[in-house]
Amino acid sequence: MRYLFGDSSDSPFKANVLEFVRDAIDFSVYVLEADARIRVLCERIEALQRKAAEDIDELERFESGLLDAIAAVPKRSGSPLVLCSEQMTSSCRQVARASISAVRARVAADIAQLEAEESAERDGCVKALAALVGPHEPPDSSAVLHLQLRDGGGYDGVWAGDSKALGLSWKLALGFPDGHSFGQTVRVERFAPGLVIHAPELTGWIRKEIKNRPQQIARYVINDVATEGSTIGIRVCVEPKSDAGFDIDCKLDAGHVSATRLGSGNGQTAGEFEVVESDVPKLVDMSKSIHASLGQLTRLHLTKALVGDVEFRGLSSYVPFVERVIDQLAPIIREIALHSFDPNELVLRSQLADNRREEIFVSRKTLRDKYAHLPAAHAQLFAPLALDSSLSRSVMPPALASVAERDPRSELPRSQRPPPPLQPAATVAIPAAPAELHLEELALEDDDA
Repeated sequence: MRYLFGDSSDSPFKANVLEFVRDAIDFSVYVLEADARIRVLCERIEALQRKAAEDIDELERFESGLLDAIAAVPKRSGSPLVLCSEQMTSSCRQVARASISAVRARVAADIAQLEAEESAERDGCVKALAALVGPHEPPDSSAVLHLQLRDGGGYDGVWAGDSKALGLSWKLALGFPDGHSFGQTVRVERFAPGLVIHAPELTGWIRKEIKNRPQQIARYVINDVATEGSTIGIRVCVEPKSDAGFDIDCKLDAGHVSATRLGSGNGQTAGEFEVVESDVPKLVDMSKSIHASLGQLTRLHLTKALVGDVEFRGLSSYVPFVERVIDQLAPIIREIALHSFDPNELVLRSQLADNRREEIFVSRKTLRDKYAHLPAAHAQLFAPLALDSSLSRSVMPPALASVAERDPRSELPRSQRPPPPLQPAATVAIPAAPAELHLEELALEDDDA
């Protein structure tokens, strides 16, 4: 679909970029709040580690002092004091070691709980990223949808994208609705029954020459499909995972088709060949049918997300990435604002049937409210968006005003950010403190001895 600016001038947008702006701000707010919670969790972990180190040092010094005191008492050879001293030394070491072990176990349990909470926060950030790049391709990014036949039948689907502006690359797993063509191994006839194309073959018994011969490919298996924009590449083979078949590449908007034969033998010649003119419409129709069916696939979850060479999930801080997102949004918002007549709105127009247009708008206040509750340091990150500034024109030309009055208006649906992840329940048991050793017990041990 083609989108115009609010003043009906041409825009570079091929999608409703206002939706991306709205969802990108939601994403940014979410990960900033998660980043703050993660930072608190990390500080608590460091505090627990410091406290445990202090407690263990204190216990070790206490143990050392007691042992030195016991050793310093004069003892006569054969005196009961010698046996008492040995038993007290052993008990002191036992209690001290048990106490230190309890401290270590307790801090390990507490840290494990905090790390589980941090992991849940990071999972939430990954889901928030999937909610951003799943429905939208960030402006100036590229994305490829790829289906590949599995060994056991059916297809694995991946939607892979790359945004240089964000330094982000990602892959989303694709899901197949019930009854979808690619929910099982599919042959060409599913999209083009009885399809026959012409391909070069080596012919002649004595005088060898290459001629175009008809090829029945309706029963060929679709082994591989890749799409990028309006370009689609399809690999069809004699059998699943076979090396014999054809690669068919089609530019749907231009109606251009190229083909390459795979494998050789039995007079077949491998390599690229010129598609016969009469075959072009048939291959374009097949390609359009396959391309349309791929639009029904669902984008499920991220299987990979890298910022540079670092996993998005493991970023030490999400703030720099949010700054990149805002840097990408700022010129988009500014350009839309300059072409929007209402200073309180960002407006785009979509082309409708009968040469009519629909006006799509979002209030600046709606976008500002999304980050208004953040701490000042984080809210200030959104300043480059200039949503407090008035950049729009003040007067709409009469000719455009009369047209605009006839155009329907549609406010961008409000979004709701996902709530923070639930804190995971503690799963690590804290061992009980060591049992106290009483003097009466020591006396009984002396008597037994």
